[in-house]
Amino acid sequence: MRSLLFVPGDRPERFAKALASGADAVICDFEDAVTPATRSQARRNVADLLRTTGRSVPLWVRINPVQTSDALADLAAVVAARPDGIVLRRRATAPTCTGSITGSRRSKCNTATRAAPSR
Repeated sequence: MRSLLFVPGDRPERFAKALASGADAVICDFEDAVTPATRSQARRNVADLLRTTGRSVPLWVRINPVQTSDALADLAAVVAARPDGIVLRRRATAPTCTGSITGSRRSKCNTATRAAPSR
């Protein structure tokens, strides 16, 4: 895929424009673009979109961090409507690597993640 367009789940007036944008996929967002106060409505909006649209492009859903109760509520709201995919939260920190990847030597990476800051 070359282009992914994120659209806030609590802005249904933007759904048609996003689908017609020419993006390779549309990602309905529950995380960054949606406030806690509007998440319930966003879940209903996106579930309705998934059930009723003809899917001219793949429709994915970005859920809230998996360690929160919001993630389970996000999934419960949309899984029956069969999104084309689920997008998980980006890493809070990048892995730190040392060493070299030359010859038979391999770098050693610390891939442990720290808890993301709460919002």
